[in-house]
Amino acid sequence: MTRAILFAILGAALCLTHCAPARAGGAERALLALCPTRLDLAPQIEAQARRHMLHPVLVVSLMHVESRCKAEAVSRRGAIGLLQVMPYGPAANGLTRAQLRDPATNIKAGCRWLSMLALWCNGLPAGIGAYNSGSCHKSKGFARHVLARFAATLARARGNAR
Repeated sequence: MTRAILFAILGAALCLTHCAPARAGGAERALLALCPTRLDLAPQIEAQARRHMLHPVLVVSLMHVESRCKAEAVSRRGAIGLLQVMPYGPAANGLTRAQLRDPATNIKAGCRWLSMLALWCNGLPAGIGAYNSGSCHKSKGFARHVLARFAATLARARGNAR
């Protein structure tokens, strides 16, 4: 328990020092780069990223990798929505399939789950891998793919802001 609290404090401190400068409009710029037809999602992404100590550009990058920003996306394994949340799994937290099709609900559930996984897996890269595979020790390739998209999108978004 103490370890989880320590990681939460460290995560909050890192986010406050590194996420805050890029937060204002970060989701909107990332959506403009990756999903220009989904600019309407920026307020929800910004709010949930802030609430769960995630970078909004990371959330958009994950959303693009998972569903190509399509709210109606359903994976072969049954994951639903923008952030591909598994219904009846721990990420869904009791939400129904119909509720997970709602973009705002899906973003909230996906951000909450990614934040928890980052704590449980002792870091964001392992948490992103677990988001995809369910295990902190698998899917390193997926995590690298999402983080590469994040870095490229962040650089692009910051370049467009100048």
